Amino acid sequence: MFKFLRNRGQKFSEFHLAMCLADGQQSTSLVRKATVPITIGGRTFQIDLIFLPHAKGNRTLLGVDFLRTSGIVMDMRNDFWYFGDKPSFRIPFSKDVPLPVDDSPVEINSSSCPKID
Repeated sequence: MFKFLRNRGQKFSEFHLAMCLADGQQSTSLVRKATVPITIGGRTFQIDLIFLPHAKGNRTLLGVDFLRTSGIVMDMRNDFWYFGDKPSFRIPFSKDVPLPVDDSPVEINSSSCPKID
């Protein structure tokens, strides 16, 4: 994702970020940040993406901050999600999400993520 955005002229800022890993280890790393539009369910949100320069081959993760900003509620038990302001419009989790083979973006077809009116 970093190379994809950089190749398209995205601007990044750098700062030191304190992180705590799942095993409890703490470290501080120099990271890069970009604010980019993320569109899901027909809604677009400006989201801060953090890039770890030394990490290789990582997939992009949208975390709790994204869920909070977008208002998405995930029902893991029943395999669907919805926007908090439209709880009756439930969207099933996609089963077959293609993985990139190079630095190209992954397009998910509209049936995997329908537009919400």
